Amino acid sequence: MYVTAIIEHVQILFDHPDIGQIVPEFSEDDIREMIHPPFRIHPPFRIVYYRHKTSGQIIRVWRSRKPIRLPD
Repeated sequence: MYVTAIIEHVQILFDHPDIGQIVPEFSEDDIREMIHPPFRIHPPFRIVYYRHKTSGQIIRVWRSRKPIRLPD
Protein backbone atom coordinates (compact mmCIF):
# COMPACT_ATOMS: atom_id res chain seq x y z
CA MET A 1 0.00 0.00 0.00
CA TYR A 2 2.71 2.50 0.95
CA VAL A 3 4.89 1.50 -2.01
CA THR A 4 1.93 1.99 -4.35
CA ALA A 5 1.36 5.49 -2.97
CA ILE A 6 5.04 6.40 -3.51
CA ILE A 7 4.95 5.10 -7.09
CA GLU A 8 1.81 7.10 -7.82
CA HIS A 9 3.42 10.23 -6.36
CA VAL A 10 6.57 9.75 -8.45
CA GLN A 11 4.57 9.53 -11.71
CA ILE A 12 4.48 13.34 -11.76
CA LEU A 13 8.21 13.35 -12.61
CA PHE A 14 7.50 12.08 -16.12
CA ASP A 15 5.74 15.35 -16.98
CA HIS A 16 7.36 17.74 -14.50
CA PRO A 17 11.02 16.81 -13.84
CA ASP A 18 11.79 20.23 -12.30
CA ILE A 19 9.21 19.83 -9.53
CA GLY A 20 11.65 18.56 -6.89
CA GLN A 21 14.12 20.54 -4.86
CA ILE A 22 17.90 20.32 -5.17
CA VAL A 23 19.35 17.77 -2.74
CA PRO A 24 21.42 19.77 -0.21
CA GLU A 25 24.02 17.02 0.25
CA PHE A 26 24.89 17.08 -3.47
CA SER A 27 24.24 20.74 -4.45
CA GLU A 28 23.82 19.72 -8.09
CA ASP A 29 20.99 21.14 -10.20
CA ASP A 30 20.26 17.78 -11.86
CA ILE A 31 20.03 15.74 -8.63
CA ARG A 32 16.70 16.51 -6.98
CA GLU A 33 14.34 15.07 -4.43
CA MET A 34 10.66 14.78 -3.66
CA ILE A 35 9.28 14.12 -0.21
CA HIS A 36 6.53 11.54 0.27
CA PRO A 37 4.06 12.08 1.73
CA PRO A 38 4.18 15.82 1.09
CA PHE A 39 2.23 16.40 4.32
CA ARG A 40 4.31 14.92 7.13
CA ILE A 41 1.91 12.77 9.10
CA HIS A 42 4.46 9.94 9.41
CA PRO A 43 8.23 10.07 8.93
CA PRO A 44 8.46 10.80 5.21
CA PHE A 45 10.48 9.13 2.48
CA ARG A 46 13.04 11.01 0.39
CA ILE A 47 12.80 10.17 -3.30
CA VAL A 48 16.05 11.24 -4.95
CA TYR A 49 16.16 11.37 -8.73
CA TYR A 50 18.29 12.53 -11.63
CA ARG A 51 16.53 15.25 -13.63
CA HIS A 52 16.64 14.81 -17.39
CA LYS A 53 15.30 17.45 -19.79
CA THR A 54 11.98 15.69 -20.26
CA SER A 55 11.76 13.22 -17.36
CA GLY A 56 13.30 11.98 -14.12
CA GLN A 57 15.22 8.81 -13.24
CA ILE A 58 14.83 7.53 -9.68
CA ILE A 59 18.17 7.08 -7.91
CA ARG A 60 17.04 6.05 -4.44
CA VAL A 61 14.09 6.02 -2.04
CA TRP A 62 14.57 5.85 1.74
CA ARG A 63 13.17 7.09 5.04
CA SER A 64 14.13 10.65 5.81
CA ARG A 65 15.33 9.68 9.29
CA LYS A 66 18.41 8.11 7.69
CA PRO A 67 21.01 10.63 6.53
CA ILE A 68 22.47 10.49 3.05
CA ARG A 69 26.06 9.32 3.15
CA LEU A 70 28.23 10.42 0.29
CA PRO A 71 31.11 8.23 -0.89
CA ASP A 72 34.60 9.41 0.11
